[in-house]
Amino acid sequence: CARHVRQIKPFLDHFGSLQPITYRLVPIFLTLPLLVHLVACGWIALGSGTAGIDTDAMLTYVKAVYWSFTTLTTVGYGDISAKSIPQMLYACGVQVAGVGVFGFILSNVASLLSRSDAAREHHMDNLDKIETFMVNHQIPVDLRAKTRAYYHYLWTNKKGYHDNSLVEDLPSKLQSELF
Repeated sequence: CARHVRQIKPFLDHFGSLQPITYRLVPIFLTLPLLVHLVACGWIALGSGTAGIDTDAMLTYVKAVYWSFTTLTTVGYGDISAKSIPQMLYACGVQVAGVGVFGFILSNVASLLSRSDAAREHHMDNLDKIETFMVNHQIPVDLRAKTRAYYHYLWTNKKGYHDNSLVEDLPSKLQSELF
């Protein structure tokens, strides 16, 4: 099972047109249900707490998944709780793991959101620098307007990046193949 989880990113490498955000979120959203399933199975093995083991196996599993979600997300409504010492210890372990998972997901989402606007931030930084340069060097107003128009063109057509600057660090052979 863990072997398959580790193969998610190499599998995604086969899709060249994936957005970076997809590449980072898919493993998280595929691993999360697996974690919930494993925690639910552990809860069932321990007797399912106050929910108990039902005659309907599907209902027992659904209650265990419900308990897993509420415990991993640190919500824990309390309608299903631990009765025995092993269940209490298991619940504590799941809560600690849930805090880690919750923190991991939040940090990844925050990172993705900050990176999603990185191009705009880079563009605005360049605009500030060129504006400061033009003011300090007393560039004529009409030339300033042309310069701003060019940067506006870069943003609207290329999201602010110069194509050549992205590949400058690549080996010359690889650069020649790209152009």
